[in-house]
Amino acid sequence: MVAPVPTPIELTAAEREALRAAAAQDAPELAARLDGPVDVVQIDQHYFPHHRILEVTSRAPLPSLRVHVAIGPIGTKILTGHSQHLHAMCDADPIQESLGARQRALDYAAAAYAWTDDAPPGEVVLNFVEELVWPSDPSEALRARIQLFLALYRDRIEPQTQRHTNLGWELRFYVISEGRLIDRRLHLPFDGKLFRDDEVVTTSIPMTESVPAATPGVS
Repeated sequence: MVAPVPTPIELTAAEREALRAAAAQDAPELAARLDGPVDVVQIDQHYFPHHRILEVTSRAPLPSLRVHVAIGPIGTKILTGHSQHLHAMCDADPIQESLGARQRALDYAAAAYAWTDDAPPGEVVLNFVEELVWPSDPSEALRARIQLFLALYRDRIEPQTQRHTNLGWELRFYVISEGRLIDRRLHLPFDGKLFRDDEVVTTSIPMTESVPAATPGVS
């Protein structure tokens, strides 16, 4: 899949005020930064021809903040962390292509997940337990916890899988987020109204850091 191309744009005064109102309701952390400099790019996408998808980035203060926004018949709405606004786009501006084919479904799921995902800093996708970095000189107690973790989860954790269902597609993968191992499932109905289910597998990961090879998202 070729990644959508972002195009830098300048918001009009009216668009900035509409963004400010939307952020005040659904992204207060962004609203507090809109008096300062922000970078705005428009994502080149063909799924919703009557909407524009914007990526708004505030680089200061640290940590930087990135939020996706939809502008169109549904108004100006925050997509990040608000899949209901994606669903509203699907109703107001129906996707014109079938999502039944595997690659089309995966391409759309990757885009929609990127727009709506609100992953906290440091969240990473885990394909194999071997991607975890354990402490270099663990204590005996920690070594025992590591061995127990491996025994419990080595055969369970695997790269993303996709399954065709009667309603569309299900994508499944694992993430480490805020010290938790999560079994994440993205459900993609044929109408494009992506939603996710998270199962917290464990909150006890015997490690100080993780450096998986993959980055958050779907492949």
